[in-house]
This record gives sequence, C-alpha cells and structure tokens, in this order.
Amino acid sequence: MKMSLRLMVACFVCIALKTHAQERAYSPSILSALKKTKNRKELEKALQYFYKNGDKQKISAIEFLISNIAVHSSNDFYWEDYKGNRVPINEINYAKYIDYLNAVDSIKKVVIGLHPESVVYNDADTITASYLIDEVNTSFDKWKQSPLSLSFPDYCEYLLPYRTSVEPLQNWRRRYESKFSSVGAVATEKGINTKSLTDIKNIITSYIAPLPGKNLKNDPQYILGPINILLRTHDEGDCQNMAAYRTYILRSQGIPATVDIVPFWGTSTGSHYSTVTMESGKERIAAETGMLTSKDLIREPAKVLRTTFSSQKNTIASLTDEKNIPPGVLRNANYLDVTKEYWSVQDVQIPLFFRKVSAPSYVFACVLNGLEWRPVWWSRTANNRAVFTNMSKGVVYLPMYYVANKLQPAGNPIAVGSNSSNLLSPDTLHRRIVQIKQQDSYLIFRPGKKYTMFYWNNRWTPINTQIPNAQTKELVFENVPKNALLLLVPEYSKGLERPFIITNEGERVWF
Repeated sequence: MKMSLRLMVACFVCIALKTHAQERAYSPSILSALKKTKNRKELEKALQYFYKNGDKQKISAIEFLISNIAVHSSNDFYWEDYKGNRVPINEINYAKYIDYLNAVDSIKKVVIGLHPESVVYNDADTITASYLIDEVNTSFDKWKQSPLSLSFPDYCEYLLPYRTSVEPLQNWRRRYESKFSSVGAVATEKGINTKSLTDIKNIITSYIAPLPGKNLKNDPQYILGPINILLRTHDEGDCQNMAAYRTYILRSQGIPATVDIVPFWGTSTGSHYSTVTMESGKERIAAETGMLTSKDLIREPAKVLRTTFSSQKNTIASLTDEKNIPPGVLRNANYLDVTKEYWSVQDVQIPLFFRKVSAPSYVFACVLNGLEWRPVWWSRTANNRAVFTNMSKGVVYLPMYYVANKLQPAGNPIAVGSNSSNLLSPDTLHRRIVQIKQQDSYLIFRPGKKYTMFYWNNRWTPINTQIPNAQTKELVFENVPKNALLLLVPEYSKGLERPFIITNEGERVWF
C-alpha cells in the first residue's frame, strides 16, 4: 500500500513537472493565449503537431496565429423556433443560394416562429487543431511555390491568415485554390504589377457581376463567409464582402492580400473596403482597379486602415478598455494606419475645451457622414490639446470625447487644408450675408421646399429658413456667423448633405 501511494505521488509530481516544463517552453504570448481559452487542448494539439514536425518556419507560423488569435471572432447566426430550439438549416449545405431560400420558406410553413438568432464565436474557443494545421500547411506550400518576392513576416500577415474580418469560419482555401487556379497562373507568369493585376481583375470579374450592397442590408449574415460568397455571387453583395472575396481568391493562389478600410469618407457619405496586394519592398496595388494605392482614390478618405491578422500595439484597443472607445473599427486591435499611402496627410494639433472635471484620456477625430459625427481616429489628451496623426488634407475633423456611451464635442472643428488648417470657432459677434447659388449635379432648388441653414456651435444651430420659387437661382441667408462651419439642409434631406465654409473672399468651400 505504501509503495502504491509513493508511486501515485511520484506520478503526480512527474505530470506536474512535465506540465510546468511545457508551459515554460511556450513564449509569453502563446502562454497567454492558452490560459485565456476553454479550447486549450485543440490549440496545443496544433502546436505539438508542428513542434514534432520540426519545420522552424511552420512552427513560427502556427505560433503567429495562436499568439494573435484572441482578437479574432466570427459574427454568425442560427435558426431557431419560438421556443428557442435550434433548427438545423445552413446555407452552405445547399448547392445554390436560391435552394437555401426556398428551404427556409418551406420550413417557415411548418415551424412556428422560425427566426435567425445572432451569435458571436471567439476563434480561440472554437477553432480546431485540424483547421489550423491545414491552414498552415496549405498556405505555406503556396508561399514556397510562389515566384513572388514575399518575406516571412509578410507571409504571416497577408497570406497565412484564414479570415479577413468577423466572417464565419469555413474551410475555403482548397476550394478557392481549385476554382481560381487561372489567377495563380497569371501571377506565376507575370508577377504582381499594375498590368497583371488588371488581367487578374478581369478573370475575377468573369466569375461575378457587380453586386448591389442594398440586397444584404436585411440579411441575418451581413458579413458573409467565403463559401457563402461563392453561393451568392450572382444574387447579392457589397464592397465589404467583395473585398473579402478578392482577398480569398488571391491568398488561395499564394498571392499576399488584405483589406484596406476607409471607415468613413471625409467629403462624402459612406465607407469603403478594397483589396490590396503587394510584394515585399514594393508599392501596394489595389486589386480591384489594378492601380497603385497612391493613385487609387478619387475623394478624400477620413482615414485608411489596413487589416492585419496580428494585434498592433499602437492601436487604441490595445491601450484601453473597449468601453472607452466608440463602436466601430477603432475597437479592433488588428490594423495599420496607411492613410499616407493613399492621400496627402499632416499631423493636426487642435486645442480642446477647458473642463472643470478631468478630461478623458483619449479624444476622437470625427467626420460628418450621413449627418452624424463619426469617429475615425484618436489621440491622447494632454494640457487641453490633442494631436491627430496622418490626417487627410481637405477634410473637416471635430474632436469628441466618448463619455457614458455617447460622443460629445471636445473642441471646435478644424478644416485641414493643403497648406494650412483653419480652426472653425464661430464668431457670433461678427455676422454677414451668405448667398447660396444653385450648383449643377449637386444643388438644384425645388420650388416650395424649405431650406434651413445651420452653423456648428457644439451642435447644429439653425440660422434661418428659406423657401425658393420657380425663378429662384440663389438663396440669401442673413446673420451668418463668420468663421463657422455651415450646413444647408432641405426638408427632403436623405442625410447626404455636406458641410461647407465661406472664406473671407466669399468663396464657398465644400467638405
């Protein structure tokens, strides 16, 4: 009995020492990822597979994925009835999207209260070892076979990753590799340049027609998985899903690619997503246009952020809790600011309002988009000032704090010009008359409709309302504060109006 007890103790000590030795062998980032998940067994299984294999670069690749896996997740959904019971129906199990829709319609006739239920799955808690192993092996083989100049760090960041956003995890790489092999053939023959990207763009276009985003607005899975996209290519889509689609195609052929995001336009309404590809040490090329990124945009981006797989230490999401960051892309930790690759930029220093209570640690640069101020960048606060880095010229930014789940003005807006910036603090003591003339393709007055001019003074403050008749060619507004950011809104507004200023010379400048 004593020998048996000693043996049990010895075994326990050996197991404990072995476990401790294994943990010490992991890097701090790997160990941190393993300790945070309920799925540790699967992650370790993938690690041990490559440790046993012994290929140093594959070991680095799997460690790269697992070190950064904590910042990735899937936005998905499932069907359930009125009692909350899951109903087993999945789009990717059907050959065509229309077959899936017909199946849903048929089930709705017999299942009471059938409806989609949203769910978020963290990669670290749900991904399998076999999925990770296959992703590393398949992408690694493509990298080694590729004639392109691609460093190992760029391989990890832009070829190895199995996702582009928060799409559902799906086994897509081999299916895309087979379907789009002609894309790989072009890259092998011609490399990656503006000419070959035009050829590749034409190949991709031959598989798919341009797709309207509006068809997906009410879809329970707005951000599609890569297999979903293949099923829907002739039905619906938008620029975000199309950018992901092109990225999957390129990566499946050993071509590094990722998605560049314009969170909001600086002088228009909406946002934009585009696919970008590259060879190490060369200028990036926009895949959908075949143009260098520096020549790709036709209007001012408020910011351009490049999606990475790895978590970036200089993102605000890596520095503070999510509750201190307004909803949107800034809550992500995996992006790089690449605005200067697309547009002329400058750092913008701006004074902030004095506060009796201590100011929040961070302030956000916002642009007017859809008649709402939208956050696009951030700065630390210090001595009632903020410095926003690499901001696009030709854009008006408003500094705002995020307090109690709401954005609130932190200072006056600033118009960033080509040569100088203008702080727009309305001068209510000095006012003037402003004439607003019709402008072809932008502003045509509708007889009998109300047009109200506003100026920004910590909120949109109305100045006056005018009603044109059939002969009206310009509207005249009196008592307009000088040095103010202005806005003209008709009663039939669709939220597309843009702010403007009136210069000392009387010129109207739109933003």
